[in-house]
Order: sequence, then structure tokens, then C-alpha cells
Amino acid sequence: MVRQSFSIASARIHFPGLIHKAESGMPVEITRRGKPVAVVVSTMAYRRLAEPHRGFWDAVKALRGRTKSGKGGLRSVDLRGLRDTTPGRGFQW
Repeated sequence: MVRQSFSIASARIHFPGLIHKAESGMPVEITRRGKPVAVVVSTMAYRRLAEPHRGFWDAVKALRGRTKSGKGGLRSVDLRGLRDTTPGRGFQW
């Protein structure tokens, strides 16, 4: 997706059009002296970006809470045979 870029002065003039672009899913970058300072996005995109994300450890705890079998909460899984044990390709500098 190509992000369009407008200077602050140009954004003031074209503001209704920028809002329509953001509503249609296209982020619009606002610049000051050629450097990006803001991005106009739709409310849906903003909410998706602003919602709190669960960290890795929280996901592990949730998984442990859902699977109660064994001492540690997770079943042991037999991983034998899943890894390719053949030698890799030759390498030379």
C-alpha cells in the first residue's frame, strides 16, 4: 500500500479529501519541512493499533491454564523423527 504524503500546509487545504482517503483504508502521512510528523488513519485502523497486545508470557500462562495434564500443565510431546538428521550441504569460503 502506497502511503501518500502531504505537507501541513497542503493538508490544511485538502483536509476533507485526506479524511476520505483514511476512511477508505489508505494512511496519509503529514510532513513538516519534508520530515514525517503524523499519520491520519481510519478509526478502525487506530483501534486495531491501540488495543493492548498480549505478551508471550501471558500467552504461555493462558495455554497452561487451558491444558491441565501432567505436573507442568503441558503434556510431553514426542518430537523424535521431526528433525532432518541428514548432513547439510557443503560450504566453502
